[in-house]
Amino acid sequence: MMAANERDNIEHELNTRTLDEAASMELSKIQADLRHEDFQFRLKAVQSLHYYPSDVAVPILLDQMIDREFLVRTFIAMALAKHQTDRSFQALLEMM
Repeated sequence: MMAANERDNIEHELNTRTLDEAASMELSKIQADLRHEDFQFRLKAVQSLHYYPSDVAVPILLDQMIDREFLVRTFIAMALAKHQTDRSFQALLEMM
């Protein structure tokens, strides 16, 4: 039986690896994944935009605000809130 702290360490490592993979996603891959039919690809792409500067991420997020999946739009709203620019806050108000 695995000790609780060992399980926590493995979980942390997996979460960190997932974050690192998201951070290293190339912009061209993000843009391709945002057009993917499977919403899970779009979710990962939106999450990856957290690691890009606002001047790069916000325009891309703004283009995706009308995604057909509610969950993707929710992640877009969270990403826009993270970037904290005038335009991202304006978009959040529009989404409400």
